Amino acid sequence: MEPLLLISLIAADVPPQLVVLLKFTPQNDEKSEVAILYNDRSVLENHHVSAAYRLMQEDEMNILVNLSKDDWRELRTLVIEMVMSTDMSCHFQQIKTMRNALQQPEGIDKAKALSLMLHAADISHPAKGWKLHYRWTQALMEEFFRQVHSS
Repeated sequence: MEPLLLISLIAADVPPQLVVLLKFTPQNDEKSEVAILYNDRSVLENHHVSAAYRLMQEDEMNILVNLSKDDWRELRTLVIEMVMSTDMSCHFQQIKTMRNALQQPEGIDKAKALSLMLHAADISHPAKGWKLHYRWTQALMEEFFRQVHSS
């Protein structure tokens, strides 16, 4: 697996325990602290990227420590784009963009392709076995319930 995809997968799915540790409860309420912080745009996804990079500020957690400054900036840009692609409000636009890209002779942008792969992985649990699918469905329902009821 490409390292960029792995890092993005981790950032896209920050464990709920980390959210608690960071004393944030991401919400979609436009009056919440994080909604204001992220200007009501992809609040949960922005929070996940931020939390992942906040963790990597600790020396023992920084898996990117050996990257040059330029490589670090490029990777961060790609990770942000990929994680933002997991926001379901962008789903249909992302599909339309990819369909259009497939029609172009110059090929597909690597970041767009990786973003679509991450998005597909993020929503693919219905294709898993029933036990795993059920567990993920329960977790998603709990997450959505908390977002709605914390508003």
